[in-house]
Amino acid sequence: MLKTGASVFAATILSMSFAGPALADSDKLAQGLATCGGNNFVRAPANTEQQFTRYNLRNFNDTQSVTVTRLLVFSGLGNVLFDSNVSGLPVSNNLLLGPGKNILGPHQTSSFFTEAFLPNLAPIDRPVQALITWSQSGGRPLDVESQVVTTGRDPVTGATLEERTRSTLICDQGLTSRENQQ
Repeated sequence: MLKTGASVFAATILSMSFAGPALADSDKLAQGLATCGGNNFVRAPANTEQQFTRYNLRNFNDTQSVTVTRLLVFSGLGNVLFDSNVSGLPVSNNLLLGPGKNILGPHQTSSFFTEAFLPNLAPIDRPVQALITWSQSGGRPLDVESQVVTTGRDPVTGATLEERTRSTLICDQGLTSRENQQ
């Protein structure tokens, strides 16, 4: 029993030493960059299939908001296809984000669909790279994933038909800085 009590005490002290820095980070400004792949095109020659990407952004924080500071999309050749610093953020699926609206509140989620802001791309221009920068005061970093979706397409009307495949990938994410807010 004494060994068990000592082990519990040691584990408690050890866990408290790891909790200290995490609590101190709550007063710091975090900035991050999520890098994702994607596509946006209509398959030729029959034009009966389309592929696009959804970029899903999730704020898992209980009290902190996350500010999406930029969405930058590059073609396969490295040319800029979209820059929110020029045109503002595209309108998200649930209208939480868009031109003049760049804050996700606690536990809010939103998605950008490439078909809403990118043209159908020629083979030479794909796949694309999307860079999403964000900032927040403490808390968990913004969670970002990309979903490449393939659907049927009516070749006459251009209407989206049934979903055929979906592939979900977690975007590469990292903090670009963590600075004191003093």
